[in-house]
Amino acid sequence: MKKKWIIIWVLVFLVICSFALRIIGYNHEEKKQVVFLNNFINISDKLEQYEKSFEKLHPDIDIKIESVGDQYENISIVRLNANKAGDVMVIPSYMNLSDYPDYYEPLYSVGEALNKYRFSDIKAIDDKVYSIPLSMTVSGGILYDMKILNDAGITKMPQSLDDLKEALRAVKTRTNAVPLYSNARGEEQLISWNGLIYSIEGSNDYMTSMVNENNIFSSDSRYYEVYKFLYECVSENLIESPFTSSKWDGGLELIKKGNLASAVVNFHMYEEAKQYALNSDSIEYFPLKSAGGDYYLYGEPSYGIGINKESKNKEEAKMWMEYLLDETDFLNYVGDSGMLVKNDKPEYEKMAQTNGLNIIYPDRVAEENIGKFEKIDNEACLGIYGGSFAFNLINSAAEGKNNYDELCIDWNNRWNSASKEINKK
Repeated sequence: MKKKWIIIWVLVFLVICSFALRIIGYNHEEKKQVVFLNNFINISDKLEQYEKSFEKLHPDIDIKIESVGDQYENISIVRLNANKAGDVMVIPSYMNLSDYPDYYEPLYSVGEALNKYRFSDIKAIDDKVYSIPLSMTVSGGILYDMKILNDAGITKMPQSLDDLKEALRAVKTRTNAVPLYSNARGEEQLISWNGLIYSIEGSNDYMTSMVNENNIFSSDSRYYEVYKFLYECVSENLIESPFTSSKWDGGLELIKKGNLASAVVNFHMYEEAKQYALNSDSIEYFPLKSAGGDYYLYGEPSYGIGINKESKNKEEAKMWMEYLLDETDFLNYVGDSGMLVKNDKPEYEKMAQTNGLNIIYPDRVAEENIGKFEKIDNEACLGIYGGSFAFNLINSAAEGKNNYDELCIDWNNRWNSASKEINKK
């Protein structure tokens, strides 16, 4: 009898253990994992803090941070195509907007998004927002060291490209400073030359208006005008020498020594320059006068954050994304806290208001034109959108094998051929 009870108790114990293990296994299976793929390797400690604090609030969700350093753009695209890009990710900046619905989950309607996040409508498609901007890239201005300009006899801010060229020539003749920093190897920063085009035109849809045009480098276009200025600056040796390896850190070193007169850069680079400058009060950022007589800067979203369309835990992914944006100081480290409606305006807007400048932002693109400029640009192998165009132009000007108008004929032919091909599709 005693043996019988022992056997019964053993069986009961085994049943209880089995049931407990099932509960543990069930709970383990129910814990949802959210992978955050990003390029913020420099704030890994902060991301770990956000992860821990979120998991305390949501113990049923497991956050996994995957930070990639160099080559994030290429790596993230490869992982997206292999369906290994996690759940929440920083959207590659060069991804064509027309591809967003293929890769990302719609997050909000435009109205819902704008209640919380500034500029979230700019990259919307059919009233759906797929990406929340972390920051804005503001360009269209020119960085000046006013002390150097004054030493060269320039007492007024240049108003036109002709004024600017005369100022640069004076700097070359009368000082030892570099007149204009080309930043030739910084392709991402070379995009700022496009911002100068939109600033002078004073239009927020100049790029989009070109998608159904031929000969965008005709002599009456802003593309022709601005890039001719760059070509001539190189031809006249108004840029740094050598330029073949020039990146922005080299420009900052020149600024630190008080040896750089000007550079076509974005607002963030200007802020960096103010910190590096020998005399920060002499560093100014100002656009040229537009065709209509006003002064404009041009702002567009840079990096954004979105949710992978293939995520198996979309609801949890959105909770994590909103927690990062709304409940932490994440934006202070990776972008601009001014992207949140509840916070103060971005710093560049305050600066613009103080200096009487206007800021233009891209209009939402008509559905049939979404991503078309980039597609034509890629098909033509010009690289206008990505910055490689300016680098190639600098090299061509330095070599002097073709004059500017000869280059424009080639660019127009390539653009026209690509446009015809893309518009067939």
